[in-house]
Amino acid sequence: VGVAGTMRFDHSIDVRQGSAGWNAVAGAINSKDEEASDVCFTVLAEDTPTSLGEGFVNLKKDLLATEQDLQLYELEILDDHNSLQGHLRVSIHALSAMRAMQAPQV
Repeated sequence: VGVAGTMRFDHSIDVRQGSAGWNAVAGAINSKDEEASDVCFTVLAEDTPTSLGEGFVNLKKDLLATEQDLQLYELEILDDHNSLQGHLRVSIHALSAMRAMQAPQV
């Protein structure tokens, strides 16, 4: 039996040039390792630290390649056996900052 719920959670990071946030995001999107630019979301049980499942957004594929910020993007939440546990909607507004962080293509 599934339970639908709504929760609001906002989080932002400082991405001013030279900040730790800038360096982390710039390193991720300029890495040759595709998974380096994954932003992972873990859904936890209400009263325990037990993971119910995880989903992710890839900054390169889902923002830079589409040239759009994400607004209420629906993630599949999968458990350790890759079984669908539910969905999570996320919004990520980072495209303009990530464009400034991209290394020139050679």
